[in-house]
Amino acid sequence: MDLPKIQNDNEIWLIDDDPMELHLAQRFVKLSNLKNELVTFNSAEELFDCLDEVDSGKRQCPALLLVDIRMPRMSGFDVVRRIRQNPAFMDIPIIVMFSNSDRQRDVNEAMEAGANAYQVKPQDGDAYLELLNSLA
Repeated sequence: MDLPKIQNDNEIWLIDDDPMELHLAQRFVKLSNLKNELVTFNSAEELFDCLDEVDSGKRQCPALLLVDIRMPRMSGFDVVRRIRQNPAFMDIPIIVMFSNSDRQRDVNEAMEAGANAYQVKPQDGDAYLELLNSLA
């Protein structure tokens, strides 16, 4: 499955409950060929607050949304479903990130929820940079 390409200079948003994952993503985005700023969220609540700002015109829509699947309170699948309920957000490219699973059941659920693509989280720096550079 091909990953969507970033089409503008808007922010890339990443939601993940693991502070280390957020830190690594920030680091690798800076090292990548991407020109977009990375904004991170550690909860669905924070993400939806920003999406409310987009919906009201106070903030630009993200160029891309990266969603961790396994999170407390609200799974990434549920986050994607809720985002896709708003017609204004149907065009946001969403990539779901699996910690270490590419089980077909998980992939199917991600796609049925409305994700554009799925990706197993890179396990080393070179793979992380390759993933990010492939989005440019």
